[in-house]
Amino acid sequence: MVHRGEADVCMTTPLWYAGAAFAGKWDFGVGLNVLAIASFPHDDRLAFAVREETGLRSLRDLRERQYPLRVAIPASRQLHPAGVVAEEVLAQYGVTLRDIEAWGGQVVDPNDTKRCLLGEDKAQAALEWVRKLMWDDKAMAQRLLLAPMGQGFNTQALFASGKFAMVEDGFYPFSMARNIQKQINWRYMHTPTGPARRRVLGTTDGFVIWKGTKYPDAAWELLKYLAGPDYQQNQVRSTGLLPVRYSVLDQWKKICVERFPELADVNLDVGPEAMKMGYPGNRILFKKDAEARQTIVAALEKVFIVGGTPVSYFKDVAKQVTDQMRS
Repeated sequence: MVHRGEADVCMTTPLWYAGAAFAGKWDFGVGLNVLAIASFPHDDRLAFAVREETGLRSLRDLRERQYPLRVAIPASRQLHPAGVVAEEVLAQYGVTLRDIEAWGGQVVDPNDTKRCLLGEDKAQAALEWVRKLMWDDKAMAQRLLLAPMGQGFNTQALFASGKFAMVEDGFYPFSMARNIQKQINWRYMHTPTGPARRRVLGTTDGFVIWKGTKYPDAAWELLKYLAGPDYQQNQVRSTGLLPVRYSVLDQWKKICVERFPELADVNLDVGPEAMKMGYPGNRILFKKDAEARQTIVAALEKVFIVGGTPVSYFKDVAKQVTDQMRS
């Protein structure tokens, strides 16, 4: 704010962060128009706190156990010093925030869980990237070209019959094999990298125990079996879905090809590679998610399905959702 002329003076911690801003280090890129005029020594330390019931005793434990933490770290993209340093410390132990998300965890901004970011520059760039692919470059089939609004359709069947050349879908190899019936040659490809990075929705079946159950021990044993290797292998044999366990992930391709031999030529490696790269993940839920979802889904349909509306429309949507969350 001082650099932009919005304030005359500010206080920051730690001391080196002001020096980094002046020198243009870290994520600043270029030196800012700031100058230190005083220093106030104090004991400032970075600490990692974790709930005791996780059983984690070190960052090395986190890496070895691949624990699905829900982590609250100030955003390094906003040049918050704690966020920058926390990511650097994690990196020394071979852990990235993407790893935590790939293990089923979630990274949240502790300073504001109610703010919608669809109006931010990076979000705007990503939204425009998708809109351009669909409407300008015609790289993706537009929804209303496949069926009128409100009508369903089978994208895999239309893909197999040659109605369009690329299908955007989840990773369902058995379903694809059944629908395509060897009519065409096809293969999986990684989601392309957008303006900032790759990111897709990636979820799996979840099992929960009712807190009022009279049989918590038996329920816990059942959950451990459902998440265990035997059940996960049987699920792959029945559905072809990617398993939740890395130990079974290494067997997934072999099981799929045994069931449908034609899958040997469709680049199945994309599935496990994506999971290990960490770009599939769940979306972060809003405080009042049903309200936010209703507003955002309507906006997505307006821009990407109906068309003719610029992505800048999401700036107004972001403000509307943020106001809803804070009301």
